[in-house]
Amino acid sequence: MQSEHKTQIYLSTAEYRLLRRRAASEKRSMAAVIREALAAYLGSAPRGGWAGDSLASLPGIADGRPTDSADIDEVLYGGTP
Repeated sequence: MQSEHKTQIYLSTAEYRLLRRRAASEKRSMAAVIREALAAYLGSAPRGGWAGDSLASLPGIADGRPTDSADIDEVLYGGTP
């Protein structure tokens, strides 16, 4: 059995809200969403049952503008709050 390590991270209010919303919409824990995102970022194999899920391959398929991350509200919601 693989050992796990507990860690803490600081998120901006916007990051926290988006993470909470994503986790709720997928009926998953925020920790599970973070682990999935980290695995995708690091290029490691997923640990969960989503390995064969076609949705797991979606991150990164769109070619966005270089400023998309800075303009996240506009990109996601069509404007700023």
